[in-house]
Amino acid sequence: ADLGERHALTGEPLPPQLTATADAQRDGLIGEGHVKVIREFLRELPAAIDLGTRAAAETQLAQLATSRRPDDLAGL
Repeated sequence: ADLGERHALTGEPLPPQLTATADAQRDGLIGEGHVKVIREFLRELPAAIDLGTRAAAETQLAQLATSRRPDDLAGL
């Protein structure tokens, strides 16, 4: 659900919740192992972390994932 297109109540298409991760996976740059690490990282972030910071972290992790194995990404 977080990697696919969503729709607002009005029917308007919305981007995936994990936009950068979805883009990297769609382009074949990362695999399911990378996605799992990114999801786990974001799940562990404290609730006090604002949406902008969460989005920036997700983008950075997706970029880093393109040049690392999932176990290396998890160790960052």
